[in-house]
Amino acid sequence: MPFQSIGVVFVVFVVFCVIVQQSHATTPRKIYAAGSGMDMLSLPETVSEILELSGRHNPRVLYLGTATYDAEPAKQTQTKSFVAAGCTISELKVAYQTPTHAEIVAAFADADIVLVSGGNTLFAVDRWFKLGIPDVLRSSLDNGTTLCGGSAGGIVWFDGG
Repeated sequence: MPFQSIGVVFVVFVVFCVIVQQSHATTPRKIYAAGSGMDMLSLPETVSEILELSGRHNPRVLYLGTATYDAEPAKQTQTKSFVAAGCTISELKVAYQTPTHAEIVAAFADADIVLVSGGNTLFAVDRWFKLGIPDVLRSSLDNGTTLCGGSAGGIVWFDGG
């Protein structure tokens, strides 16, 4: 029996949602990791699940396109369903730009959801460490921000994969 195209996407790209409650944290830690950033994060169904996980109506989404070298076409593809759902999108470009620590902290503080692109995981994580972004990400996660992404954007939240 042939699969419908949407079914194939869900079969081929493993999606899972992790909600981890730290014993000392009062706020749940929320991560939505998908197998493919370009395919999964452009689907309205995936976006609907992320929005529900965030618990916000029309949340503010911070897009980190570092793994795609801040390429505009990747951003458009991965944020279009968020825009259609009424979200406000902001972007923190760090692939070739070096914002101040205060600018980085402010960008994350204003986000309900952090969306990370797929792409070159090693490049993105290396760049983030040089700029101190992992500590800001951890603080955001501990404060209830929903973290999400596909492919590279799905693996960056974990120590290995």
